Amino acid sequence: MIESPEPFLGKRIDIASDEVTGQQATEILSNVLEHKIEYTSIPAPNEDLARMFEWYEKVGTDIDIASLHKEYPTVNWLSFKDWARSKLK
Repeated sequence: MIESPEPFLGKRIDIASDEVTGQQATEILSNVLEHKIEYTSIPAPNEDLARMFEWYEKVGTDIDIASLHKEYPTVNWLSFKDWARSKLK
């Protein structure tokens, strides 16, 4: 994409490889590390961050990840699980 920027000029593209909740991330990390990790939600330091974290946890990013990956198949998309395996094993 960077080598041929013309098709992307003036275009907004969401970027997301995966979307997991805090609980899902904890389960993935527990499996990869072969050590049980407990998920604990902590209070946000302010109301704006609290609303943002709540939104991401309940609604998510609303990015159509499957379509994004299909439209740009040459990008090396990594799931959170694959990333964790590559970095933590």
